[in-house]
Order: sequence, then C-alpha cells, then structure tokens
Amino acid sequence: MRVGLLSLVVLVALNAEAATPNAVVKALDDLRTCHRIDDPVCRGVPVRLKNYGGRAVKPLMKAFPGLSPAGQLLGVVALKGIDDKSATKALIALSSDSGYLIRTVSLAALGDRKGRAVDKALIKALADDAAAIRAAAAESLGKVMRKRDMKRTVPALVKATGDKEMTVRVASLESLGFLGAVSALDTIVRALDSRQLSVRKSAVFSLRLLADKRSVPALMEILKEE
Repeated sequence: MRVGLLSLVVLVALNAEAATPNAVVKALDDLRTCHRIDDPVCRGVPVRLKNYGGRAVKPLMKAFPGLSPAGQLLGVVALKGIDDKSATKALIALSSDSGYLIRTVSLAALGDRKGRAVDKALIKALADDAAAIRAAAAESLGKVMRKRDMKRTVPALVKATGDKEMTVRVASLESLGFLGAVSALDTIVRALDSRQLSVRKSAVFSLRLLADKRSVPALMEILKEE
C-alpha cells in the first residue's frame, strides 16, 4: 500500500513537471494578447509565470520583442518576482537594451537584487543620457535589502550628486544615506548649501540616517533658514 502511494506521488510529480512547459506557453500566449495591464487575465499572468520560476525566463525573453508595451511591462513584473540568476541576467539585459519605460522599471527591479553584475549595470546607468534612467539607477543603488559593493557604489553615487538634474542629485543623496555611507559625509554636508530646497531636504534626510556627530554644526546652521 505504501509502495502504491509512493508511486502515485511520483506519477503526479512527473505529470506536473511535464505539464509545466505547456503551462508556460499558455501563459505567454495570454501575455501576447495583453494591450492593457488592467485587464483581469493580463494582471494574473506575472503571477503564473513567477510560479514556474527559472523555467519561464528563457521562453519569456524569447517572446519579449513581440509583446505589446503593456505585455512587456507585465513581463518585467514577472521577472521581478522570479528569484533566479537567469531572471537577474534578463533584467540586466533589459535595463540596457530596451525602450525607455522598460529600462526604467528593469532598473527599479534590480534594486532588490545583489551581485557584482547588478552593481555594474546600475552604476553604468548613472551615466545614461536620460535623467529618469539615471535617477532610477541612483534610487536602486540605495536599496538596502541586499548589500552593495560599497567600494564601487559609493564613489559612483558621490559623483552623481553633482548631476545636472535635480532628481538624480536627490536620489543619489538619499541612497548614500540608506547605504550608511559615512565616507560620503562631506559630500552630503556640502549639499546643504544647495539653492534647491529638495536637494537640501535630501541632504538632511541622509544625515539623519548616518547619525554622525560631525554633521551637527552644519545642521545647526541650516536651522537658521526661514
């Protein structure tokens, strides 16, 4: 009886494994019909693909160029939910070789992942021509769920605090705070002298996170502002 039950369990497992590729194909077929992300069927596709894990990544990336903008966005959502090296590689590829929106959301998704390749992709994006791409990369570098390579990340963010676009400067300053980058203290303190209120607020925010007593005189000075 026990042998029979074990055989049944193995058979069910094998059938499930055999059915998975067909299920991925079906999910991708549904994704190809998606032209609005709020469609009930379309909203469920990322979860379905996520459930298949790394097995869904290669077929998804093969189908990706033929998807509508909405379908591609949902595809990135699916990749974000797949905790697999192949999904990370796919997000890195999309973050540098896709349309503007897909690059932005892919960079945001990479913020939750670790590894030298991830850091390299995010740092590279800090030099992009588009300000929104640079801002997305700066923000993702500051996510602390996963540790960054501080020796490479902090200097890149310090440099980005001098970006011509305010959104990039703000994101870079805040990320330095989230990372606890005490070595960037002088850079953050200098940002208190910015003419732009948003930049000064971000500097104060980061100094609060660092909680380094060397910043106290500068913070006392900024209290005099109306």
